[in-house]
Amino acid sequence: MHKEKEIEKAIIEYLISRKAIVESMQWGSIMVKRGPKSYRVNLQTDGCPDLMVLYFGRFIGIEVKKDQKEVDKWLKLEERYNNYEVLPKSYEREKQQIIYSQKIKQHWGEFLITHSVSEVMQLLNKKTLWDNL
Repeated sequence: MHKEKEIEKAIIEYLISRKAIVESMQWGSIMVKRGPKSYRVNLQTDGCPDLMVLYFGRFIGIEVKKDQKEVDKWLKLEERYNNYEVLPKSYEREKQQIIYSQKIKQHWGEFLITHSVSEVMQLLNKKTLWDNL
């Protein structure tokens, strides 16, 4: 198992232990064969976070990375995007994740990019999570 999936599994187990509703967005698309041709069918919106969580009335999107280096890289790309810099085409996936994270925040949801269960614990215990209720 890849380290990212191990972290994701640990986060899911923790969230479930806290009575959260958790959906893991593991399957981005599938291939469907019709006659001699194959087609890709999207099962989720581009940029959708790895985990979609409902925790006592609060929506939380969680993007899981394998280590702090990957988190930092994503945050730098987010900063560049927010400063109206054009991201290289090779970062299209991250760009879609940034756009999705902004949509979550605009609708009063929480978004967390993390590589650890402890950061999820901190978020759930953060007073500001409950301020807008």
